[in-house]
Amino acid sequence: MDANYGDALLAALKDIGLPPQRVVLEVPEQAGSETTRFSEIIDSMRKSGFLIALDGFGVKHSNIDRVWQLRPDIVTLDRCLLQQATEHSHIECVLPRLVSLLHKSGQLVLMGGLSDRARGADRARMQRRFRARRVFRAAECRCRAQRSGGQCDGCADGGIARAGRGARPGAVRAARSYVSGLERASVKLMEGETLITATGELLQLADTARRFLLDQSGRQIGDNVVPIVRTSQRAKRFSPLLHSEGAS
Repeated sequence: MDANYGDALLAALKDIGLPPQRVVLEVPEQAGSETTRFSEIIDSMRKSGFLIALDGFGVKHSNIDRVWQLRPDIVTLDRCLLQQATEHSHIECVLPRLVSLLHKSGQLVLMGGLSDRARGADRARMQRRFRARRVFRAAECRCRAQRSGGQCDGCADGGIARAGRGARPGAVRAARSYVSGLERASVKLMEGETLITATGELLQLADTARRFLLDQSGRQIGDNVVPIVRTSQRAKRFSPLLHSEGAS
């Protein structure tokens, strides 16, 4: 709450040659009892160039009004929301709408508190729940059992094949276009083409957000390649966050 803190932080960053636009200040969701004064300080830090992240939203006495007051650039949802969404259908329905609301308000939304072990467990649960992934898996499966009218072990697990058969034909066709595009891109990469040229077809598909390449250990090689039209629509404040070379 000390107004001099911001000046001292800016001076320290200047000494090491780091612009404040590359620094995210994380504010705990419960911090700052003097809301008006706290909002003024946060606003001052934002005007100095810092990105502001509101951390731990969704626990205890979280209130959406706090987002409107502080106007953070980033909102980190507490992991408990994801856990509750996997256990309660009504929360599962509300969570995407909360994320959509925050997006429309201009915030980047992150999910916090996921350890490697927790990510694996949650990913397994979410894969069974979200229809889009099931449709994709059903569209890409060309195993002998499925062609003969049966089910392969992979499709039978979690009802993936049943979900694919129950999906709208248009959704399955759309998934197939991504699968076939990815196959052709893989061949081109193995033939020595660059990521940009090899995946040009994929980038033209409506729902392609970005392209990136991983090494055998799952680390990203090089930077993201994003559609030009989407890059122009991104807030300039988020541009330092677009680089993810070396990410796991």
